[in-house]
Amino acid sequence: MSPGGVGCASAACRRNGRVTPYVAAGYQPVLNSARSLDHVADALHDFLDEFDEDTRDRLGLPAPAERGAVT
Repeated sequence: MSPGGVGCASAACRRNGRVTPYVAAGYQPVLNSARSLDHVADALHDFLDEFDEDTRDRLGLPAPAERGAVT
């Protein structure tokens, strides 16, 4: 159990074999602020609507790796 009382069983909470404390108190209210499932779907739709072939350049993201490439 982490200091905030939230368990951390996933690999995402582990780094270099050590458990990283997971305290969600600061952002948990934001994660649960959707008014309904329809609100979540609408927000996701609006978010994804903005993506196009120029998004990567606009966000300054690196070129995608070739499929199957080992990095």
